[in-house]
This record gives sequence, C-alpha cells and structure tokens, in this order.
Amino acid sequence: MYDWNLESWRQNFYTYYGWPHHYFYRLPQNVVSSPLPAQMRVTSNQQDIKLNANKSLCKIVKEASGLPVKESKGVCQISIHREDLTVLQKGVKLPGEMLSLMLSADIAEINHIAYLTAEFALLQDEVNPVIDRVRQAGLLVSALHNHWIFEKPRILYLHFQGSGNPADLAAGVRQAVNATRFSNR
Repeated sequence: MYDWNLESWRQNFYTYYGWPHHYFYRLPQNVVSSPLPAQMRVTSNQQDIKLNANKSLCKIVKEASGLPVKESKGVCQISIHREDLTVLQKGVKLPGEMLSLMLSADIAEINHIAYLTAEFALLQDEVNPVIDRVRQAGLLVSALHNHWIFEKPRILYLHFQGSGNPADLAAGVRQAVNATRFSNR
C-alpha cells in the first residue's frame, strides 16, 4: 500500500508544473533544481512559526527590516518611492507615481503564519543582484516584467512572495532593498 505524503506530493507537483502560476506547463528539469524553500513547506508542527504574542506583526516587521511600515486593515505595508530615478517616456519626464516607481511589500498574518507579497521597480542592472538576495532569503520570485515600453532608463518590475516567520520575511525584504541603488535608506 502506498503511503501518501502531502509534502512529497507538493514538491513533485511544483517541480513538474512550477510555482505558482504555471500549473499546466512542464518546466525543464534544470529550472527547478531544489525542493521548495522551508517557508513554503507544510510542517507537522505549525507552532514553530507562530507569531510572538507580545509584539504586533507590524512592530516585528519594522524591527526586522529597519524600513518604514504602515498598518492598514491588518496588513503591514512597506512602501518606498524611488525618488532616485528620473524616467523619460519618449523624451518626456514622467512622475514616479505614474510609473509605480516603488519598492513595496505587504506582510499579513493568517492562521498564525505570516505571508509576504512584494513588487520592486528596478533598473536592469539591479535585477540579478536583487533576485540573488530574494532567493538567498528563501523567498520565491513569481514574476519579472515591464509596465512600459520606450522608457529610459529601462524599468523592470520584480514580484516575489513567501510565508513563514515575519521577522525572516521582513529581513528578506531588507536584503532585497540593500541590493538596489536605493539602499542608503
């Protein structure tokens, strides 16, 4: 009789189909070369990653990241406008707010586990160093794309996500910020 194991099934499923968007397209074997990061694994003892009852989630995020944090409806939001960039669209300077020139991350707690979703507006030469830091932190890159065409300098938007300990997630966001030219914050 086969002993079914959820963790084994998830790793095989995501290795075969990819995480999280490409469920129906098989990825080449060399693309997914390692099992899921620890934050994405189902553990038998979820108490290991429960939040500290003495501190609020946003206080934990602020202490771990060293970045400004705003709380909105139970979500801790890190939002940094990239005022260091001047972007031209066909020779016309566009305001950063219009281009979403931000480093933003949201962390929320659901059933005693923290979840992170983030989007960073990056220059081309920042993309690989930031992806390296994101992966070193055990977070998952979910998308890399552009919003505009013909802008100078070229801006790419990196999305990443994770779940687990809120301090670890916030520290991963800080590591990613440190890999940008905006790291002097």
